[in-house]
Amino acid sequence: MHKGVITLFVALMMSVFVLNAGVFAQSPVHITAAAGYAKSDGTFDVVVKDKPGTKLVLYVNDAQSSYATANKKDWATFHKVKLTDQSKITFAKQFKGKNGRIYQKPVNYVRYAQLSNNRASFTASPKVAAAPAPTPAPTPAPTPTCTNGSYINSAGNTVCSPETSSSQPSGATAQCVDGSYSFSQSRRGTCSHHGGVAQWL
Repeated sequence: MHKGVITLFVALMMSVFVLNAGVFAQSPVHITAAAGYAKSDGTFDVVVKDKPGTKLVLYVNDAQSSYATANKKDWATFHKVKLTDQSKITFAKQFKGKNGRIYQKPVNYVRYAQLSNNRASFTASPKVAAAPAPTPAPTPAPTPTCTNGSYINSAGNTVCSPETSSSQPSGATAQCVDGSYSFSQSRRGTCSHHGGVAQWL
């Protein structure tokens, strides 16, 4: 007699465990998020499809948002839902247990809102931002061909040293008093070791 009572008690506890496991297990997927329609206050009416009579709970970014029940044509509308671009939406199905308590079963269904033209569409994965185009490296200034050597000026540029020539060389900016040609990129100090500037070119 005592052994039978223990067996009955164990069986009863197992059935309660199975019932609780069923309450919180994820519900089969029948739901489909159709669209969201913008309202005047910046919120959206979110329309989904599920079996008629199914009581649904909508979560936006894992926070409970609102409730809706699918009508006879399978449609359920969640009114005035606050959405932003890439909001994550998930659902739970609401039902009453045998003990009269209200339970929710999470639905294995995740979608992400994409807002455009006063409407929300829903995709299975978040939108990936396009990587910015790489900034092209600046084209280095061509290195001048110098017959008398060169120096680095205060701007960090390579400049040909003054040179003596029978004709004006390409790139010369001034002719010095001693007849040499300067390639200086700044007027300050030009021809300072060659008697000064005779003329600017």
